[in-house]
Amino acid sequence: MKIKSILLLALSAMLVVALPALAQPATNSVAFNGVSFQFPSTLATNVSISQHPGDPVDLDAPGGPQAPYTDFLLYNTFPAPESIFDAGGIRVYRTADFAQYPEYQQTADILSGMVGAQADLTPSMAANAADNSNKLPFLPVVPANQVIRARARYVGNATFSGIAYVTVFRQDASPFVGTEFLYTVQGVSSDGSYYVSAIFPLTTALFPDSVPADFNYDSFIAGIDQYTNESIATLNAAAPTEFTPGLETLDAVVSSLMLTSASAPGVPVPAQPTPTSEPTAIADPTFGGLGGAWILTGWGDVNAPTAPLEGSAVNVNFGAEGISGSSGCNSYSGGFQYNNGVLVVQPLATTLMACEQPVMDQEGAFLNALQGATGYQINGDMLTLFYDGGVLTFSRAAEG
Repeated sequence: MKIKSILLLALSAMLVVALPALAQPATNSVAFNGVSFQFPSTLATNVSISQHPGDPVDLDAPGGPQAPYTDFLLYNTFPAPESIFDAGGIRVYRTADFAQYPEYQQTADILSGMVGAQADLTPSMAANAADNSNKLPFLPVVPANQVIRARARYVGNATFSGIAYVTVFRQDASPFVGTEFLYTVQGVSSDGSYYVSAIFPLTTALFPDSVPADFNYDSFIAGIDQYTNESIATLNAAAPTEFTPGLETLDAVVSSLMLTSASAPGVPVPAQPTPTSEPTAIADPTFGGLGGAWILTGWGDVNAPTAPLEGSAVNVNFGAEGISGSSGCNSYSGGFQYNNGVLVVQPLATTLMACEQPVMDQEGAFLNALQGATGYQINGDMLTLFYDGGVLTFSRAAEG
């Protein structure tokens, strides 16, 4: 069993309330170590927070050694993707760590200078200069060329300033396809203590799904600057809704970003995630009969539930602190709402440990089913949770 030291946080307000509201919260809130932001449930239902210590400064690897950072990856279904380039999210660096990583320091200095001077971004929205001098700042350092930049503009709020743009990184030269674009915001905090890199993969119908079968490399290279400039014009003229996710949604996520310790460097920040609100008091101490610990006895087909793997110890507990338990390999926690047999489980926070694949497969199915719960039924010491397409069945755990 290998611990990856990754903390997954689904930080909508983890409220435990006896209310009839049955939908996911419209907006989820995240707060961790001085960084906070919001994202809509239409974009993602979970966030994985992972802290990376940084590579050895003498590491010989493509892109060079990576400086320490904290990742906030947004996603929907378990397991969480491993890369911000796959899932999308926000990466935060402490600029004090850049002293040992020259390329990171150089990028931060260039971005700070551009933001401070409000330099004209128009030259960057053109085919690459011969020396690539019109590229825009981007972290992490990637072993590829920034081949296009579009929709570049300055953004920010009271705690950071930066540049938003759409880009593509490539190691080759070929026509663009609609699945390779990235929305990014590269920013620096007001006091210079943080560097922020928001990265979200985009899809768009403005470009084909694949390179044409009759693609001629030689003729393409001959006209590549014209092609790139025409592609930039297409991206610049497009409506925000011609991208998925919509650019206005991503702008709102970044606009909500607050670096709460940026104005007070040296003040300790919390070592643990900070909830956005206090749990609401519960009038019903039995939680509609759900209260207490339950052990999973079956899952899946309502007519023939599958027994859990032997020794996997999957369970759930409903209480004043919310919902929690073991999913077979990892532990989880979150909030829940109930009302007359209707149940909603809010996005879950879970540790991330690696177990044997059958256990991981069962765990993923269990967590997805639990988060998709729509109702429950209690018959003596037996609990059934209903979700779209199946059930989870439990027996009450013995007290003691």
